[in-house]
Amino acid sequence: FTTFGFIGLMYVTMELDDPFGDDPSDFDDLGMAQIVFEDIYVTILKVDGEKSVTELRKMVLGRMKKGDALKNYSQDYKHP
Repeated sequence: FTTFGFIGLMYVTMELDDPFGDDPSDFDDLGMAQIVFEDIYVTILKVDGEKSVTELRKMVLGRMKKGDALKNYSQDYKHP
């Protein structure tokens, strides 16, 4: 019975090995980030109003680029 326990533990560790990939058992990191952004927008809407939220959305969307995020980051923040 101990052997079955270790085999089960091995399968669990294999499933949890890379939690930020594209497997069905991985975290939905983009979904969680979107929820956080929406919560921030709702909080700013309640505190500062619709004009501030609209300006923030424009700034965020202006900074978003399609493609490789690491490459875009290194191009945006080059150190001389």
